[in-house]
Amino acid sequence: MKYASKALLLAGFWILFSCDGGKRLEMDAQELFSLNLGRMENEIDFIEIDESPYARKTRLYMKNGLFYLGSGNANKVMELSSYGELISLLYNPSENPEPILLATDLDQDTLSNRRAVPFPFTEVGEIAVDSNRNLIVEDRVADSRVEFDQEFNVRLERVVRRFNRMGEQIDFLGQDGIGGKPFPYIHDIVINQQDDIIVVCMVPQQWIMYWFSSEGRLRYTFRLPSQNLPAPPVEGLIQSLETITPDLEDALVYLKIDYYNPLPPRGNGEYFGSYIHWFNMETSQYEGYIEIPRTFRHDTVPGLGSETGETDLYHILGVAKKGILFLISTRDNDLNQILAVDRYGKVLNIFSIFLKEKDIVYRDFYLTPEGVLVAYLCREFGVDFMWWRFDKYIQGYDGENSQ
Repeated sequence: MKYASKALLLAGFWILFSCDGGKRLEMDAQELFSLNLGRMENEIDFIEIDESPYARKTRLYMKNGLFYLGSGNANKVMELSSYGELISLLYNPSENPEPILLATDLDQDTLSNRRAVPFPFTEVGEIAVDSNRNLIVEDRVADSRVEFDQEFNVRLERVVRRFNRMGEQIDFLGQDGIGGKPFPYIHDIVINQQDDIIVVCMVPQQWIMYWFSSEGRLRYTFRLPSQNLPAPPVEGLIQSLETITPDLEDALVYLKIDYYNPLPPRGNGEYFGSYIHWFNMETSQYEGYIEIPRTFRHDTVPGLGSETGETDLYHILGVAKKGILFLISTRDNDLNQILAVDRYGKVLNIFSIFLKEKDIVYRDFYLTPEGVLVAYLCREFGVDFMWWRFDKYIQGYDGENSQ
């Protein structure tokens, strides 16, 4: 498959979507269900922990209409129906009360999937699910297994555990594959359409991606030191790498980089623009880039009638099938603007969603491969789960034939 090496199509969209012009779709959230805050098996805990309440991860994942919620605070992973019914639970019995809603006897009728399975998690982090409903869970190793990396001056203490749909551990992955040495800090775990397991890690001044086959064999390792970023579009710009993320179908890695003009002798610099580059793991080459279309907001100054403006800064929300990149920009008036852009720089849609930020204590988004955005919103007295059906607006997109 060939990709455009530059965003040749962006000029028209720049004019169309700048200055808050162009077509936007205001999307209403569909509220699915809510969970109570607490320690019971069908509740989620954000604050009942001795250390900082939000220091540990609480991650959301959706696969085939089922929701998975990993709680670092409670060291458990919940599987929920689209109505919020608890289907199964993997939990550390020393940190959770004995389940009363689910059976804990593994010898029960195997036709029943409603079960709670104990497992001595140390610190649950990122989660993912493959096409066989195998559960992938980041965990911290025991202190006796922690290693130290002299090159990066970091502790290696994370592994990726794999469980079958019955809650039994299959194996765990480290840097070298099954049973390998622990990873450094894990930023994300992605399962692509081939059920490859892609572990995105961070160390000081470098990102590292470990790409495994579904069998657990290491296929690629991608190292990206901060000093080895692709050349900026204009000489002299300051580069800031926001994140890296893999494609779901091809052996590509996307890099989202923001660029700034330097302001001597001090200051953060004036924002120049943002680009997405992609690197081919098979050829070990950068194959192209696009510039993220700019949107410019106008705000009227109360009482004066004058206007001020600011360019929106977008962040990668996720990647869907066919290389469709979703990017989000949050504004001060509870407006979240979301761009759906293909690898040629073509804007497929602009969506707007509204969230009452003052009511939200903590939240997490997850974009499915089909383009459904799901989220949990932790409020003062509970956690609400919802989704936005962006997939309805990208159906029929067939990649390069869209040009």
